[in-house]
Amino acid sequence: MFNIFAVGGLLYVILSTGVMGAMYGTSFVQFLVFTSVISAVDPVAVLVRVAIAVFVAAAAVVVVVAAAAAIVVVLLQLLLLLLSLFLLFLLLLILLMLLLLLLLVVVVVDWCCCCCCCSSAVVAVSASHHTSSYTTKSWQFCTKRNRTIYSAFLPSTGHL
Repeated sequence: MFNIFAVGGLLYVILSTGVMGAMYGTSFVQFLVFTSVISAVDPVAVLVRVAIAVFVAAAAVVVVVAAAAAIVVVLLQLLLLLLSLFLLFLLLLILLMLLLLLLLVVVVVDWCCCCCCCSSAVVAVSASHHTSSYTTKSWQFCTKRNRTIYSAFLPSTGHL
């Protein structure tokens, strides 16, 4: 009611001073009817604008939250990928270390075996004069065994 009388009275005063021009035949009641229509429609328009603003703000919040969630998901996937790559690297490193350890064991065992063959050949040579065939057989055994073991780990070159 305050809006109707305040705006309607102000418009009537402005019209009566002649600032808006000469409008003959308009009464104070017509200004009150005009301002009542404006006052009736304006709150609805304000409410609609507020509802639209709230809806847009809520939609913006949903979009921001969805974008943040997507970024978090992507970051977690990248972290999982990096962790998987790190674990794969560790697994490969462990396998390489085990392979090197196995190769070291084979070399040490082979060295010990060759030392035994050599020492048995030396003992056989010093014990008897007819040991040339025994010594040759011991060395042939060591050489054949070395070729068999090393061929599993090293590329074949035809020579030991």
